Amino acid sequence: GRLLWPGSPAARTAAAVGPLLGARVARLVRRQAHPEAWDHDDDLVSLRQAEEEARTAVFDAGVLEDWRTVLELTAARNSRLGAVD
Repeated sequence: GRLLWPGSPAARTAAAVGPLLGARVARLVRRQAHPEAWDHDDDLVSLRQAEEEARTAVFDAGVLEDWRTVLELTAARNSRLGAVD
């Protein structure tokens, strides 16, 4: 089943991402739900700025052919590691 969905409480979200992304990310997720903490935490300020910039940025990843070499190298490496059958 799904652990998270849009609107999940911050504590539940932090508990879910903590084991995957670490304690620092879990702390940021937990504290992001409290706007009064934003101005007193440099990491939260940076996260908020990055979030705002991401909303306004327009990214062009190019065409698939531009990525072919990277994808082939990644697939070959993962295949050697046994990650891909």
